Amino acid sequence: MAKEVPDQVAYAAGGFFSFAITCILMAFLIGVGMGIGARQFYSTIYSPDAVLPQANENE
Repeated sequence: MAKEVPDQVAYAAGGFFSFAITCILMAFLIGVGMGIGARQFYSTIYSPDAVLPQANENE
């Protein structure tokens, strides 16, 4: 029993840390992708050529 418990603890800790690292990497990649996508999205929508002439015409 004394030898089995540390192995189980090590496997559990390794699985947990690998899962946590995977989640952190995926969250980081998703955040970077969403940041780039949002930057391109807002730059295309709120570009001066697209929005400002329409706003000036509406005024």
